[in-house]
Amino acid sequence: MSYTDMEIPAKLDGYVVSEIGDYAFEECGEIYGTLTFPDTIVKIGEGAFSWCNGLYRVELPENLEFLGEGAFFGLSELSKVFI
Repeated sequence: MSYTDMEIPAKLDGYVVSEIGDYAFEECGEIYGTLTFPDTIVKIGEGAFSWCNGLYRVELPENLEFLGEGAFFGLSELSKVFI
């Protein structure tokens, strides 16, 4: 399997992306590699990326104010988390 990186955009359709909702990407089998968030993200909801087993590295934004319970639960390949 080859890994690709995923970056959450700072803006989507002209709107600032500031939150990832509860269970937004739960069990997403299409996310592999490194997941990077822009500094605009202040909240990552409960279970947002739970069971996304292809993730092996997560880069959290410095401005993060809330990390929901189990946001990254069940990631068997996760080896690094950076802030």
